Amino acid sequence: MKVIKTIFILTIIFLLFTCKKKDKLIGDASALIGTWRLIDYKCNCCQGIYPIMTNLKLKLCKQGNYVLYEDNKKLEHGRLILENGLYTFNRDDLKDRSSGLKNQPIYKYTADTLKMEMPQKCGAYYIWIKG
Repeated sequence: MKVIKTIFILTIIFLLFTCKKKDKLIGDASALIGTWRLIDYKCNCCQGIYPIMTNLKLKLCKQGNYVLYEDNKKLEHGRLILENGLYTFNRDDLKDRSSGLKNQPIYKYTADTLKMEMPQKCGAYYIWIKG
């Protein structure tokens, strides 16, 4: 019984020291907190015209979590992570989908506008507004 109790206590201590603390969005990044609505999509090399899905909403929380909705239906969720000086979407759900925000960096943002670019797709980008 004493051995089990010791193993349990050591496991708890190990987990406390190895769990990574999730940072909140602070400073300038706090402007990202809120609900965003997609208003524009451009693709510089796409063949044809793709209709804009104006029913997409993006909710960013102060803990750095995000949820993407289409018509109030949850499409994906994850966390913003800071990589190479840019906030990037890191999707938690494991659905194999080529679309979505996975690995999309936020290149520019203000209190009411954010721009996500996809340089690997001929300079395509999304424009979102707060509200």
